[in-house]
Amino acid sequence: RFRIEGVGITGVGSSQTAKSVILPARRKGALRTGVAIRNMEQTTVTVDLTLRDTNGQQVNNGITQIEIPAQGRVSKFVDEYFLETGIADFEGTVTVEAQSGLLAVIALELGNQPGEFTTLPVGTVQ
Repeated sequence: RFRIEGVGITGVGSSQTAKSVILPARRKGALRTGVAIRNMEQTTVTVDLTLRDTNGQQVNNGITQIEIPAQGRVSKFVDEYFLETGIADFEGTVTVEAQSGLLAVIALELGNQPGEFTTLPVGTVQ
């Protein structure tokens, strides 16, 4: 469960591990999608993130790469992963793919009113 005072509370079920996942992403006004990525391996994992619009087209500067240490995690809002895109008004998807190993990924959306805090679906990519 996640709780932010004055905003709300939400729960996240257990996350399946996968090499590659896809999830919805928005940055519209105060709505922001947050993505938490956990490295399930005992070694550092390089992760590729790809941002696509609602037509499935890759966004300009919509590829980024991060390294997550062994058993480590990274949590940011989508616009923080893709600083070069300038996505002030965006709706689409993010693909998260480990170059090797397995990840566990959750996605949350934060609104601008109390109670606007929810989990989003994360699907595996085959």
